[in-house]
Amino acid sequence: MVLATSAPLFPNPAAARTRWPTLAAAPPPAGKIDGRRLAKLVERVRRSPKSASFYLNEEAEALSPRAYSRVLKGFRDRKAWRATLSTIAHLKAREELNSIHATLGFSTCAACQNAMAAIELLDILGLPHGRGASLDVDLRCLNQAIVALGSAPPRTLLPAPAASAALRVLHDFIPGTGLQPDAFSYEAALSALSRAGDGSSALSVFREMRRAVAPDVVCIGAALSAANHCGESERALSLFDSMEVEPNHHCWDQLSYNAVLDVLHGTREGERIFADAVAARAYRDFLSRRGARWTLDLHGLSSGAAQQAVLWMLQKVQSSHFRDVHAAHAPDSPPQLTIVVGKGNGRLAWQRSSAGNRSVQASVERLLAEAKAPVVRTSKGGAVELCSEWLERHAADEPHAPPEGQCHVVSLEGSGPGQLREHTVTCPTCRQSLHAFLPEGLVSAQCSECQDVFPVRGH
Repeated sequence: MVLATSAPLFPNPAAARTRWPTLAAAPPPAGKIDGRRLAKLVERVRRSPKSASFYLNEEAEALSPRAYSRVLKGFRDRKAWRATLSTIAHLKAREELNSIHATLGFSTCAACQNAMAAIELLDILGLPHGRGASLDVDLRCLNQAIVALGSAPPRTLLPAPAASAALRVLHDFIPGTGLQPDAFSYEAALSALSRAGDGSSALSVFREMRRAVAPDVVCIGAALSAANHCGESERALSLFDSMEVEPNHHCWDQLSYNAVLDVLHGTREGERIFADAVAARAYRDFLSRRGARWTLDLHGLSSGAAQQAVLWMLQKVQSSHFRDVHAAHAPDSPPQLTIVVGKGNGRLAWQRSSAGNRSVQASVERLLAEAKAPVVRTSKGGAVELCSEWLERHAADEPHAPPEGQCHVVSLEGSGPGQLREHTVTCPTCRQSLHAFLPEGLVSAQCSECQDVFPVRGH
C-alpha cells in the first residue's frame, strides 16, 4: 500500500527554505554588556592573556569604563594577574585607563601575593604622573600599590626590589601627585619593610611618620617587628621608651603584644606589658588546669611573648597562690606542668626573632635550660613537661607572705576548677590596688599591705 502525501519525502535542496527565528542574542547596545557575555570574555582573556587586546577589541563597543572595572574584578576574583596586566596595558594604549582600573590592578597583585607583578604594573602605568598628566591617580590607588608591593607568599621574605619600590611610592610617587601620605600609607610601607627584614629603613619611616601623623598600634608593632628581625632590638627599645606608650585594651590585640614582647621580653617593661596582655585577655585561654596538671599553651604567641609567658609561669609556680590552688584541688598529687610549644613550624619567616632566627620551641627550650628546669619529652613532639619534683620543690621555696602589690588566695571555698584570669582588686581596709590571678567563684584573698583577708569573686 502506498501512502499519498501533500509534500515530498525528500525536498529539493535547491528550493527556498523557511527561515525560523534563532535563539542567538542580539548584539548588546553600545556601552552595555550582559553578565554571561562578560564572564565569557573574562575567561577567554584569563586563559590567553597575550591575546587580551584581540578579545577586548572584539567587545570594544560594549565595554564602558565601568564594564572594564567589572572585567578587572573578575580577574581579581580568579587571581589572574597576567590577564590583569594585559588588560591595563590595553586600556592605557586606548587612553581609557583611570584610577579605579589601576587600583583594581594593584588589588589583584595583592590578592595573588605577587609583589613583582606590582612592580611590573608600576612600569606599565609609568608612575609618577602630575596632576595634568593622562592618568590621575588618587591616594587610595597609591596606598593599594604599597600594599601590593608588600605582599609575599607565606614563609617567604619579601624581595628587596619590592621593598625599595614601596619606599619609592611613599617618598616620590605620592608627593609627585601633590598628595600627602596618611597613616595607612605609612602602615603599608612599614609592613613591607618588616616583611623584607629592613629594620633600619623601617625605623627611619617610623620616625618620619611620627612627625607627619599620629602612629597607631599597628605602626608601632610593624616598626618594632622589623627592627627586632634585623638585630636592632636596642634601637627599637629606645624608640619604644621615648614614645611612652601605654597599652590600650581596646585597640591592642595579640599581634600588637607579640611585636612589642619580641623586643621587651625578659625586662621589667616586658613583664608589665605581658601582665597587661593577660588582663586584656589578648592571649585567651593560654593557661588551664585539670586536677594537678597545669597546661601552658603557647600557640599564637611570638618567640618573645612565649619566653615572657614561661617566665611569668615560673614566677607563679613559686607563689603561694599556686600552692593554695593546688592544695585545694589536688592535695595528694604532685603538681605537673605541660608547656605546649608546637613543632617550631607555625611562624612565618618574617615573623621570627633575629637572634638565631629561633622558633617558639627553640626559644622556650633555651630559656628552660638557662633556668635549669629539667624537662621531660612527651609523646607529642610539640609539648614538654617539667619534672614534678622540681615544681614541688620550687613551689615550697617562697614564704607564705604575698609579694608587694599583690594578693594571694587563702581560701577556695565556692570556687571550681578551670582557667585563671588576672584581676585588679581593691583591699577594703587599706584601699590598696592589688593584682591577683583568680579562678571562677567566690574566694578569700589576703592583702600584701595590711595582711587583711577579704572576699573577692573571680569572673
